[in-house]
Amino acid sequence: MPMHRDTGVPHAVRSSPGASAVAGCVGAGLVLMAAGMPGAAQERYPSRPVTIVVPYAAGGGVDPVARLVARKLEERLKQPVVVLNRAGAAGMIGSSQVARAKPDGYTLLWAGTALPVYPSIFKTVPFDPMNDFAPISLIAKAPFVMVVHPGVPADSLAAFKAYAKSRPPGSLNYSSVGQGTVNHLFAELVQTTMGLKLVHVPYGGGAPAMLSTISNETQMSVASVVPVLPHVREGRLRAIGIAASRRSPLLPDVPTFREQGVDLESGLWHGLAAPKGTPAEVVARLNGEVRALLRDEEVARLLVAEGAEPVGTSPEEFAGMLKGAVSSWRRIAETAGIFPE
Repeated sequence: MPMHRDTGVPHAVRSSPGASAVAGCVGAGLVLMAAGMPGAAQERYPSRPVTIVVPYAAGGGVDPVARLVARKLEERLKQPVVVLNRAGAAGMIGSSQVARAKPDGYTLLWAGTALPVYPSIFKTVPFDPMNDFAPISLIAKAPFVMVVHPGVPADSLAAFKAYAKSRPPGSLNYSSVGQGTVNHLFAELVQTTMGLKLVHVPYGGGAPAMLSTISNETQMSVASVVPVLPHVREGRLRAIGIAASRRSPLLPDVPTFREQGVDLESGLWHGLAAPKGTPAEVVARLNGEVRALLRDEEVARLLVAEGAEPVGTSPEEFAGMLKGAVSSWRRIAETAGIFPE
């Protein structure tokens, strides 16, 4: 087609008397077509309620944090954010529901510490913790604290090690909330690192595990700060180390493991994830909103009261953490002689 020397625009467009009208109709048509395309829905995200699946029973230790984050996220997204508790199979039922959900950003997982542990303790896991989710952000971390019965003559990790080594192997017990749980695996890691030989006594939950150490049926236990705090304050338990990068404001006199020469850091954590395939722009939007709400003073106060600290990461950082955790827990489980069942 011949071109004008001044502009390079085709003659037909320049000379057609109805060109402007045609162009307007075509443009309007393209806008209407775009409105019906998937990308347009993503741009409007969210346009309806968002559900956060918490894979544990209502009223548990996870709920206060999850529900506050949901409320703050609702304020920011201008859409209802509903918390749905789907407990069962150590959290795998709720996690599976999210893994199978439509990847549109309307069904999210309250991802917890157990997620990267599943491959180490179960032969059959109905999802892949590393590949079936789109990590959004790590939200908070709640470090483990090591406690002993007051009758144990130890107020530090070194003193406990010396006491344990002075006793016949197998004469000291430690409790956990169950075989293959995160606090069980961490206690095994403590043993390996410190060269100890204690007997594991699993219980069916945090309360009976703690009561066993209070009653001296077991002499040591590992748990997050909040469950042990009242017992430590009342002298029923003695805290001798916290597995964190810094001391907890709830237990300021308890030194970290690293302060005592034991290079360990572990605990419970909270995060948010979406099904694999969720659009990158939706993940980015949610990541930005989560990191913003973690700067909210009310959120920070609740997390501190729950023995946790706000974190906030990029999706890539959270994904890297999950990948590393899967490998680490597998090595720890194998060292402890724990194999998938």
